[in-house]
Parts: sequence; C-alpha cells; structure tokens
Amino acid sequence: MRWISIATVLSAALLPAASARPRCHPAKPTTTSGAPTTTAIGSSIGTLSTDTATTLETFATYETTSAFETTVTESESATTTDATSAFETTITDSTTSTSGITTELETSITASETATATTDATTTNFEATIAESATTAETTDAEVTTTATTEAAETTNLIENGNFEEIPNMDWSFRGSEIKTSSQRARSPNNYAEFKVEGTEAVGSNQLNQTLHGLSTDRLYRLSFFSTAFSSAPFPTLDGQTACDMEAYQGGSKIYNWAVDIVNLNLYMPYDIDFTPDNEDFELSLRLRCTSGHTLSIAVGVDDVSMIDVGAATPTA
Repeated sequence: MRWISIATVLSAALLPAASARPRCHPAKPTTTSGAPTTTAIGSSIGTLSTDTATTLETFATYETTSAFETTVTESESATTTDATSAFETTITDSTTSTSGITTELETSITASETATATTDATTTNFEATIAESATTAETTDAEVTTTATTEAAETTNLIENGNFEEIPNMDWSFRGSEIKTSSQRARSPNNYAEFKVEGTEAVGSNQLNQTLHGLSTDRLYRLSFFSTAFSSAPFPTLDGQTACDMEAYQGGSKIYNWAVDIVNLNLYMPYDIDFTPDNEDFELSLRLRCTSGHTLSIAVGVDDVSMIDVGAATPTA
C-alpha cells in the first residue's frame, strides 16, 4: 500500500515533463542568408561543426568584401600607382585573416578585373587627347597656307620726282607750265609745278608730261595729286560762264578730269583716279583746260604726284 502511493506520486511528477517534450522533427542546419556554403567541410563533421564552419567562412567573406569596397572607394580619388599599392596591401592582410580558400580566390579575380578596367579607361583618355592635338595641328596649317597666298599690292610710287624737288629735273617735260620754287606756294616742301594763263584761252595746251614704262594692262593703278588755284600772280579772272578742269591722259586717251576749285584759293586739295593702262608704256599727261572761246587769267599749282599699283584689275564683261 505504501509502495503504491510512492509510485503514484512519482508518476504524477514525471508526467508534465514528458508531455512538454516537442515532437520529433528532422534536424535542420543553421545557415546565414547570403553566405556561401562549404559542402566539403560540412559533410565530414557533425551538425554543430558544420554550422560553426559556415559561420566562420561567412565572417571571413564579409570582412574581405568590406576591405575591398573601402579600397575601391579610396582609389577613385588617387592616382593609378597609389591605388595599386593600397590594393595589394589589403589583399595580403585579408589572406592572413581569412581561412576560406574559395574566398581568397574570388577576391584575387575581382582585383585583376578592377585593375584591367582602370588601365583601359586611362588608355582611352590618352588616345582621345592625341586625336584632338592632331586636329588642331591640321587647322593651323590650313590657316597659314591661306595667309601665305594673300597678294599684297605694290606701294612704290611709279612717278619719278613727283614732288618736283630734284633739280635739275630729268623726268618731266613742260608746255605752258614750269617747276617753281616757293615755300609759300608749294605743298611740300619748296617746289611745285605751275600752270599759268594770262588773258588768253586755255584749251589743253598747258601740259605736264612724264613717260612711264613696264606697266601691266591687267593691273589697276591709282593716279593721285594735289592741286589749288592761287589768289595772285595772276588774280583769277573768270566770267560766270567759264569753267576750268585739270585733265589726266594716257597717251591720247583721257583718263579723267577734275574741276578746278576757284572758291577755296591757296588750299591744296587731293584728286585721284583708279585706271587700267591701255599699253605697257605710255606718256602720262596733266593738262589745264578751260571753256573754249573764253579768255581768262589763272595760276594753278600741282604737287606730290604719284601712281601706285593697287591690285589686279576686275575683268570686264
């Protein structure tokens, strides 16, 4: 009776513990999400050993990846040489602290690919710089060639003794005109040519002539001179129906004529004309001509005669 009571008490005490045991299920290995699994190591030891090995490899891989990412970030702001040195040092340190062979191999491959990408980018930039330099050199050559072919006009005065300062005069011939010396009546500095008419007609017989040689019939020349009517010796006497011109001739062909200013006396005014010669050699003639049939008195000064080449003549249709 006493033994039965003891057995009953023991059964009542052990029943809750037995009921609290969970149902049997197959054991599942504990793994970390995203970590690599090393099957070769885990198959040769127990469940607890497999979990531990997996955890170690995952921890090593995490540290290696972090070191690699840090190195890449710093390399972007450094030169290529500095980035390579820092990266190699990190690989050496990671190899010491990492026990997984697979992790070390993957890290080395990643490093090689990164270095290759950096080299390719540098090479591409260098080739682009060379291409730009070549383009600049070709453009400069073209501009120099264009400038070299630009034709400059001849500025040499083709008229000899155009200021009439050379005495004796060997270049001009005169008819009804002469070279005179007067610093007050000359434009510069002392001598000038003077056409004088006193109480007669001026019908072109008052002339100043010079023969020119070696001109071109397809070039344009500019003839220019300065002229004025004087207020004395003689005083100009022209009726209201008389006008006077200064004419330029090449041989027997008139180039142009300009009206003599009888209002602004003693004031040299410029006159010019561009023309193409009819012949390579001709006599240039400056003539004073007034209204035919009218007598008059006038003195006209001419100074600083010039003729220069101003370029190729424009073809006529």
